[in-house]
Amino acid sequence: MLGHTDGVSDISFDERYIVSSSKDTSIRIWSSSTFQPVLMIVGHLGAVNAIQLRGDFLVSASSDRMIKLWQVSTGALIREFAGHENGLACVQYDGKRIISGSNDRTIRVWDAEVK
Repeated sequence: MLGHTDGVSDISFDERYIVSSSKDTSIRIWSSSTFQPVLMIVGHLGAVNAIQLRGDFLVSASSDRMIKLWQVSTGALIREFAGHENGLACVQYDGKRIISGSNDRTIRVWDAEVK
């Protein structure tokens, strides 16, 4: 597993991981201490434009109009959020809510609390 094959669109990090998203539709997780690749997540059908890391969870927003919630330690998809009419441009996640901004000129708030 090497780097992205297209432009990097966003990064998020904490003491454990550096996470990057790309126009190549992938999300890459790197070790914050060694800078070595840990995991690659593939699941979007379009460019991943924005990501937000929070604890063991990661939210991604894509031009495929989908928001996805992932478990970082396993790479497992936890939940999907659909409703925007155009691709997503930005996302924020506080562990309970996701706030997304889209090219459809709307901002949406999603309940994303993992139980």
